[in-house]
Amino acid sequence: MRPLLFVALLAPAAAAAGEPFLKGPYLQNVGKTEITVMWQSDPAAPGRVRVGGQSFDAPATPIHEVRVTGLAPGRRYAYTVECAGKTAAGELVTAPEPSEPFAFVVFGDTRSNPDQHRALVERVRREVPDFILMTGDMVDDGSKESDWQSFFAVERDLLAENVLLRCPRTRPTPSATTPSATATRACWCWTPTSTASP
Repeated sequence: MRPLLFVALLAPAAAAAGEPFLKGPYLQNVGKTEITVMWQSDPAAPGRVRVGGQSFDAPATPIHEVRVTGLAPGRRYAYTVECAGKTAAGELVTAPEPSEPFAFVVFGDTRSNPDQHRALVERVRREVPDFILMTGDMVDDGSKESDWQSFFAVERDLLAENVLLRCPRTRPTPSATTPSATATRACWCWTPTSTASP
């Protein structure tokens, strides 16, 4: 019984330490020579993105949005994100030149069955696309933080490797008061300063 009691006493301490990668990292706003790496940490903490021999610092904030520049077109890069003593890794690909081919995957309606959603994510990852086009219905209730947390948990590995572009104005539209509204804005194809509904 004593070892079990010891483990139980350690659990709250671990939870109190917070989660530097509550959501993400995930990729957004890709260009030929740049891309944005985002993640959400709880509590707020500074971070750093390392890619292609460069490092980019992020201030202590809950929602991190780091613009990575100086990359080559149509090339894959391994990257790491450091935050609050933990490291997350992924792979990104920059947009190709207009004459070069690219591959993408289209899917949607991931809101109601986490097991099917998880199986779909694993299948899509095997294709190694250049980006993902989401047709909508990402979560069942856009006003519930728990729905968004589930979405990001299931999609974690896929979003660390691919930019996700979402078709606008299909349900659900996130409420402005939803805690994840800021964290998910890039997945809704909003610009960093946009306040309009997609």
